[in-house]
Amino acid sequence: MKKGRAYRAPQPLDPRLLASFEQIQDLYLAWIPGVTRLPAKALEAAEPRARTGKNRVAAFFSGGVDSFYTLMKRREEITDLVFVHGFDIRLEDEKLYRETLAMIERIARETGKNLIRLETNIRPVLDSYIGWDYGHGPSLAATAYLLSDQFDKVYIPSSQDYTHLFAFGSHPLLDPLWSLSDLDIVNDGAEARRIRKVEAIARHQIVLDTLRVCWMNPDSAYNCCRCEKCHRTMIALKVAGALDKCRTFPEPLRNENIRALKIVATNTRSFMTESMREAERRGLEPAFIKAMGDALKGQTKPQRFVNNMRRAISQPRRAMAKIRRKIGL
Repeated sequence: MKKGRAYRAPQPLDPRLLASFEQIQDLYLAWIPGVTRLPAKALEAAEPRARTGKNRVAAFFSGGVDSFYTLMKRREEITDLVFVHGFDIRLEDEKLYRETLAMIERIARETGKNLIRLETNIRPVLDSYIGWDYGHGPSLAATAYLLSDQFDKVYIPSSQDYTHLFAFGSHPLLDPLWSLSDLDIVNDGAEARRIRKVEAIARHQIVLDTLRVCWMNPDSAYNCCRCEKCHRTMIALKVAGALDKCRTFPEPLRNENIRALKIVATNTRSFMTESMREAERRGLEPAFIKAMGDALKGQTKPQRFVNNMRRAISQPRRAMAKIRRKIGL
């Protein structure tokens, strides 16, 4: 779709996946500028594979909030955790990989799950086409296909909630479309907002001992305590009353650092707003609440323009009128 070339699969496709082919393309055409539709006539359907009752259910697991939420919510059903080196940890970062693997091995032992470890170089390949934001969902699905002879179902922990959906490679609308005749791929956890997920998982000591959310990882840090994602997780943990008990954030949460956060992405804004409202509801210290409010107000003019344009997509008349007023039309 990105190259605009006709594609012919090397072999017939599973009929359930083929039936979803047009809808998968519909989503990507709506989300990514410059992609083109592939003709379905170039693809052939294979015979559907029979369900054989494998009685095993997997969940992708990175050690973060979303994957822990799915694990704890479906602890009785899930039999295996799938950890892929090369998705959110660079292949060359052996130090962070070894530390993370040790933590995930502990999680698997203490929750009674089998651990499947995989390694892939797919991320740098996709970075030259559609990028990881849009490519990670199909990469998860491709990994599930690799394991399809072992499992009846594979859970992809949702990084979104139904109140704040946005275009992304893993999405409640998209993930199930990758399912096969004998394999259900399920986006899980979109019913819960981030603060509710943190509250739910923070009741478990294994979470407080091992939680990993950082995607910057300077100097192979497990959690750097400086990036936006570390900060929003620390904020949610504080609101839930669990930050002081969590052992994987070695630096204190400071109001001046919260205030200095650059909030550009729509989902980050929704996470921060949700945490601030919950902190107000719980009567937490005013300085902490004010720091979040200052961060939400502290956008530069270009950042405000970007957010106004994003809102224009979903609320065109109201948002475009606001933009015209801003630029004097």
